[in-house]
Amino acid sequence: MAAEYKSLLLNSTWELVALPPGRKTTKSKRVVKIQTKMDGTPEEYKARLVAKGFTQVHGFHYNKTFNPVIKHDSIRSIFALLATRDMHMIQCDVRIAFLYGELDEENFMEQPGEGYEKDAMLVCRLK
Repeated sequence: MAAEYKSLLLNSTWELVALPPGRKTTKSKRVVKIQTKMDGTPEEYKARLVAKGFTQVHGFHYNKTFNPVIKHDSIRSIFALLATRDMHMIQCDVRIAFLYGELDEENFMEQPGEGYEKDAMLVCRLK
């Protein structure tokens, strides 16, 4: 969770602000997953901080339900590079791709929680 939190801060995912009058926050949740090897032993532990989007109202908190997190030009460039070098891609994993999405609306989320709060009176304004 510490590595996930650090990447969120390094990418300026939010800024701490006072909640404007008449606005509500979206709750957040930590999601933890254990990836295992073929024999079932733990290989990697992953943690994600997610906004509980189901608490939002369409048309009020947001207008779209999908936002691409990677630019198509980036994908084309990777495929072009692979083709010119006669290489094959087996898998591509971008750890923090979701951080590159852009928001048009102003959304506020509760701070990540115990051990990660800076000031209990402030909320995260998502960028």
